Amino acid sequence: MNDDTRFSQLAVAFFFLGNGYAFPPRAELLSALRDDRLFDDWVLPIQTDGGRKGLAMLREFAAGYDDSGLVAVRRDFDGLFVCSDRPVPIWESAWVNGDGLLFQKTSLDVSRRYEANGFTFPRTCNEPADHFGFELLFVSSLSNDIHACMDRGDAANARRIVTELDRFVDEHVLQWADAFLSEVLKRTGSLYYAGCSLLCSDAITTLRRFLGEWE
Repeated sequence: MNDDTRFSQLAVAFFFLGNGYAFPPRAELLSALRDDRLFDDWVLPIQTDGGRKGLAMLREFAAGYDDSGLVAVRRDFDGLFVCSDRPVPIWESAWVNGDGLLFQKTSLDVSRRYEANGFTFPRTCNEPADHFGFELLFVSSLSNDIHACMDRGDAANARRIVTELDRFVDEHVLQWADAFLSEVLKRTGSLYYAGCSLLCSDAITTLRRFLGEWE
């Protein structure tokens, strides 16, 4: 059984990334990225050139952030996911179901996974469970649970949750994350969401590596 801090690192990384897609940008968060220099030492090892580029973008964004930056990033969030004539669909169902309908089999399966693992997703505006931000927050929650089991020496439960996380990533996250993040990267107008998309793709690569190295 692994006894390092990899899953706690995953929990922190995916908590940040999940919140970035689940909710509109908040002044407190963006100010903290600048004031606390949170990207100077990213919590996960970078695996790809895209990840290095994304981290550099986020460092540049944070270094230059001011009050006017909040308006620009919120405008980008709205344009990408909310108010555009052609928003980027932020739900798995829209990418994997041929008809593009929401609240279908995919959403229901994701919701069942959440419930079975004690994860309560933010029910804002009646969003489907398979919202990209919520799926990342679920990855964070399971990673935190794995770390807690390892910390108290509970190998059986740690292995069970690793298996659940591995299945969820394979059956849900990997089915659409690349296509979704690529579309966001093409259409974003901000360093923030360009950087987040590249860093998220890299974090998923790291997640798969850590799961593959589980002993």
